[in-house]
Amino acid sequence: DIMHIRLVCVLALLRGGLDVWLTDVDAVFNSDPFPFVIASTLGTHSSALAYDTPFLPKGKNSPLMVMAGFFFMRRCVAGDSARDANLAVLSPPPQPHAMNCEVLEDVLVYMQQHPDKHDQYAFNAVLAVREKAGYTYTLLDPLLFCNGALYFSERAPQMLGLKAVVVQNNHITGSNSKMHRFREHLLWYLDSPGYYANASASYLVYDNVQAAAMGVVDEHAALLSALALGEILQRTVILPLFCLYHAAPGLYAGSADWCTAEEYFELNPRLFDIREHSFLLNPQTPKSLIDAFESASPLSLHAAGGGGGGVREEEILKMFGPSSSWARHPVIKFKELQEVEVTRTRASAQDSLLSRLRQGVTEREETRRHINTTITDLGDKFACVLAWGKDSGAGTLSHHTLGVLLEALALQVNEDQGVYLAVDGLSAAHLDAFRMLFPHATAFELYPWLNQGLRRHQQSLLIHQGVCNEATVVLADLSMEVPRRLCSTWRDNAGPHCVVLPSNSHP
Repeated sequence: DIMHIRLVCVLALLRGGLDVWLTDVDAVFNSDPFPFVIASTLGTHSSALAYDTPFLPKGKNSPLMVMAGFFFMRRCVAGDSARDANLAVLSPPPQPHAMNCEVLEDVLVYMQQHPDKHDQYAFNAVLAVREKAGYTYTLLDPLLFCNGALYFSERAPQMLGLKAVVVQNNHITGSNSKMHRFREHLLWYLDSPGYYANASASYLVYDNVQAAAMGVVDEHAALLSALALGEILQRTVILPLFCLYHAAPGLYAGSADWCTAEEYFELNPRLFDIREHSFLLNPQTPKSLIDAFESASPLSLHAAGGGGGGVREEEILKMFGPSSSWARHPVIKFKELQEVEVTRTRASAQDSLLSRLRQGVTEREETRRHINTTITDLGDKFACVLAWGKDSGAGTLSHHTLGVLLEALALQVNEDQGVYLAVDGLSAAHLDAFRMLFPHATAFELYPWLNQGLRRHQQSLLIHQGVCNEATVVLADLSMEVPRRLCSTWRDNAGPHCVVLPSNSHP
């Protein structure tokens, strides 16, 4: 267990008379961090710890979670005086802080006794106890020593004009997502010059502002179409910004709170030739390519005969392929692609494309894990109630509408079946009422501080879609856009059967 091994190594160094700065490998150091932990800064504190909460603390009583993989600890025993004299950062040499070793020893014991708990949970649990016993530490400025949520999702230091000293790429899992995230924020330094300047390469871009209610679903559809087009035309797809949605009354007022693809999706760059959106902002990208992008006019893509729908490979090649007038253009820009279905001519090529799209564009690992866990807990032949899609602050269910939902469920579901509830305004009390008749009923709610507003809506939409997609029956309020659109998709793709909820089943 790497978590156990690294703490054992840190303990050995602390006991050997060395101060230790532990860091995860998914971190970028923009400048020297040691001035923040010199003796005059730390004072009598034993360690310097980093916030891992996805919000800025508002005071000493704010909820606290610190990183277990990024901290500075002072030595537990006196060090070698001759060695210390050669290290200016340790002048004057610090006094030993034996309690640091006691803290880490306690963490190792806690992890052994609670193998189901993550090392960060163990670290914070031990700190809470040790702090009461006199252990003291200082907290590094979260705007200068940033966790992944504050830096990449909230962009707190950037909006304040600050340059972070260290950026942690946490609050996301998967190496592909971490690398993509670093690239998007110009913090990835390992690509060769040819990644940016390739005279033989040509590119494809597309607009990506979607309707708010089904935003992430339409973003996913557009992304798949763009990747299919890129493969047919042998063009590299430069990804657009995500999280940009049209204003929608009662749901979304509109803003410029953009995000990038890894906020929702994990992309496999080994299956498709893609570049991050900030590729066009990178100083290594040739100016000629940036100029070509800025001068390109967005094109509409339609099947022969006009209208939307499917576009076949031969049509695409005729319009934009190597024999067309567009072949000499380094950048082709399309309008929104979410309603464009791209198909290869040969059935085997189409099957291969669809297989790679399924593998190459997936939900974020954390999202998929939650979906799979929920489906497993619900068991075989579970039902889904889908009456969801308003703003997360929508009103609560009334006794009347709750009764209608329960009656509708009773007609379709046995009491021993699992029931997944995707219902606006559902409270803990409502869930208890469902469980009186259906003991295996469950619902999903994001932590209220993790995502707010429309991003919360989109993350919830991905999870509701993923879980309900595996249900045997979906009781859907088709007066709402999200259930109506999802049921239409399932009908066309042999998904779960949707049963219409009574019109007064939802406020």
